Amino acid sequence: MIFAQILKPALHFSFDLIVGTWSSDANVPSYNGSITKLRVVFRFLENGQFTSDWAYAFNNGSTEILGQGTWTIQDGVLTMQVARCQSHPDGYNAPVDYGPAPQFDDGPSGAITFVDQNTFSTHGWTFIRN
Repeated sequence: MIFAQILKPALHFSFDLIVGTWSSDANVPSYNGSITKLRVVFRFLENGQFTSDWAYAFNNGSTEILGQGTWTIQDGVLTMQVARCQSHPDGYNAPVDYGPAPQFDDGPSGAITFVDQNTFSTHGWTFIRN
């Protein structure tokens, strides 16, 4: 807890901490009552760019959505703006250049909390450094 308290007055330090590759896994209820397994991987670059990989495993197939965009941290809020995304539906060899932009249900911005140098949480998700 001391680590998290140190970060609050020095928000520029959180900028340095987030650069790198992070992942999180979840089981998400689907509209049909089944459970979807979801793995999200973000790669945050020093220049304010990011890439994302949202991999979904359904009971009847899978899909992957790759995203690219920009990120900022300001006043303890992480904002990720998706500029480009590409879907890779199960059974298709070529990517599809349409589909929903990968982002969290509550939008592109959310408070960010660093638990330690290798763990942060945002949007109700916990991410681990890879």
